[in-house]
Amino acid sequence: MTYLPLLSDLLLVCATVAVAIWCRALSRRPDDTSSDDLASAATIAALAKQVEDLQAAIRANASEEDDHAARLRAETDRADDRIGRMEMLLSSLESLEEDATARLMETPDEVDAAPRMPSFRDLRVAQVGGGQA
Repeated sequence: MTYLPLLSDLLLVCATVAVAIWCRALSRRPDDTSSDDLASAATIAALAKQVEDLQAAIRANASEEDDHAARLRAETDRADDRIGRMEMLLSSLESLEEDATARLMETPDEVDAAPRMPSFRDLRVAQVGGGQA
C-alpha cells in the first residue's frame, strides 16, 4: 500500500509536466500568428508601394502622351499649311505653263517643227487619272 500514494504522486507529476508542455505549446502559437501577421503586413506595404509607383508612372506617361499629342497636332497643322502652299504653287505653275504655251503659239513656225514635249498639266492629268485635274 505504500506504493499507491507514490504511484499517484508520480502520475500527478507526469500530468503536470504534460499540461506544462501543452501550455508552452499554446503560448507559442500567438507568437507564430503575430509573425505571420507581420509578414503579411510587410507584403501589403510592399504591394502598396508598388501600386503608388505604378500610379506615378501612369501619370508621367499620361503627361508625356499629352505632350506628344500636342506636338503631333502642331506638325499636322504645319503639314496642312505646306499642302496648301504646294497646291498654290501647282496652280501658279499651271498658269505659268498656260502663259508659256500661249507665247509659243505666237512664235514663228520653226518652233512648231520641234517635237512636242508633254506638258506639266498633261503629266499631272495622266498621273491623277485621266482627264480630271
